[in-house]
Amino acid sequence: MDQSTRKLIDEFSPMWTNKQIWEFEQINEELRFDIVYAKPGEYNKQSWKSKLAFTDSEIRDVTVRTFDNLIDGNELWIASKGQDKLDNQHIPYLMAVMADIMIEEEICLNFRLEEGHLAVAIDSNADVIDCKEF
Repeated sequence: MDQSTRKLIDEFSPMWTNKQIWEFEQINEELRFDIVYAKPGEYNKQSWKSKLAFTDSEIRDVTVRTFDNLIDGNELWIASKGQDKLDNQHIPYLMAVMADIMIEEEICLNFRLEEGHLAVAIDSNADVIDCKEF
């Protein structure tokens, strides 16, 4: 787990439970995001025009369907639907959902905020036990 991930975890602790995720989804029924995969260091505005962009998407559905893009070393960039940035209230929700999806696969993630987006990448150096604690 890198420093930016630790910082975000500290900022948004405690991590949401599955019950809190469910409650948030019930209150925000139209919860959709714009999502794009990009190679590390290669994200830019043009990335949204690639075949690896998924606008107006449900995060869990797209992540599960496109999981191989993360395995292949791409980063997942997330913005609020129709905006060029992510609403801060969605950060703890997204971190919890992404961690929930990946923990089943015993995969650890790194998170960072960059250019107003939440960027997510697989942490191949992390210990799964440490990741489960967060």
